Amino acid sequence: MLASDRLEASLTPIQLREILVSQPHRRVEVAVHPEIDEALRQWLWENGDDALRRAVYAQYLQQRERLLKSGDPLPAAAVRYDAEVTHLSALATTPQTTPPTQKNTSEAVRVPSSRETRKPPRLALPDGTTVDIISERVVIGRRPADLNSPGAQLVKLEDPTKHLSSSHALLVRAHDGWRITDLHSGNGTLLASGENFFPAHPGIEYLLPHRFLLAGHPIQFFEA
Repeated sequence: MLASDRLEASLTPIQLREILVSQPHRRVEVAVHPEIDEALRQWLWENGDDALRRAVYAQYLQQRERLLKSGDPLPAAAVRYDAEVTHLSALATTPQTTPPTQKNTSEAVRVPSSRETRKPPRLALPDGTTVDIISERVVIGRRPADLNSPGAQLVKLEDPTKHLSSSHALLVRAHDGWRITDLHSGNGTLLASGENFFPAHPGIEYLLPHRFLLAGHPIQFFEA
């Protein structure tokens, strides 16, 4: 490919998606483009061929070596790459002797939208860990149960002091965003409003703020 044909470094993630739809044969270039969002790169990884994975992994190895030398954190996908593509490490550094079989590029390629590939909402817990929200209903507590919310995702918080109730609070996705309800807990729920907090009345549904306290335990909510 001529240098003039290379994808411009200033392309946006939306433009990269458009190129992927109109020029599917350039999917490898899109996958290693510096401005690609991680969600689309992961989709290409999962749906691409060995040639694409080889290119992405080779780029990852270079990035990993640079970050390790500088002491900077590895990308979020590092653990997954290391677990899934160890068998490609030799391929990443060994040139191919024969070109890979090309797929029929005349076939329509469906590229997921940003909405489809965006990360799920998540909770940052008091112990520093994060939990992806994968259900429409989430019960948080010391020993959460879904007795009144069948199929709910259960998020357990470690609390040796037992200030938290077993099922302390319920999060529910509504048409206008996420909502939170205190499940008649023993030590209450505080919801952030600006720099201050106000108590949530048990059994009353509130819009879920970015920060809230369950019996004094701080939790942060990050929307997708």
